[in-house]
Amino acid sequence: TRENELGILIGQSDPSLSAQGREQVQALQSIIPVPDVVFSSDLRRASETARLLFPTHEIRYLSQLRERSFGSLEGQSRSHTRDIRIHQITKSLEHQYGIESTTSLTTRICQVLHIIQTTLAKKIVVVGHGAFFRSMIEYLLPGHIPSITLKNGQYHHLTFGNAGQLIHAQLNQSWI
Repeated sequence: TRENELGILIGQSDPSLSAQGREQVQALQSIIPVPDVVFSSDLRRASETARLLFPTHEIRYLSQLRERSFGSLEGQSRSHTRDIRIHQITKSLEHQYGIESTTSLTTRICQVLHIIQTTLAKKIVVVGHGAFFRSMIEYLLPGHIPSITLKNGQYHHLTFGNAGQLIHAQLNQSWI
């Protein structure tokens, strides 16, 4: 989005993809496998990404896949929020800035995982947002995620076993 390019924290704001964002999506087309099912956040930037990647697929939009709400920090320059580590938000910061609580975010993560795990498909693609996915992976692999940022325009591969357990994750081309 233009906001990302300008270093603005977006959260649950709903801007469209920029030309650069569309170029990032096109670069992903050659590496993302053809899925049986596509889920996407219903926010515009994710839904546009899903439609560009999979124009012939039915896309299932889930509000639970929305990015974490960053409250009054949304719309601010990341340089102004530099001291706030987005992946280390405390209850105090949630209250101070009106950020979506970790409890609410975890509830949405569990809902998404349940939907994915009960979907009768082998290859599922989920299009969403960095802070949401980082939180989901931290939930699945507590204590195993280094301090990395999941950036826009990246593809991460998660493999689940028959019982729904995470077997392995490849993030930014690094196996965990």
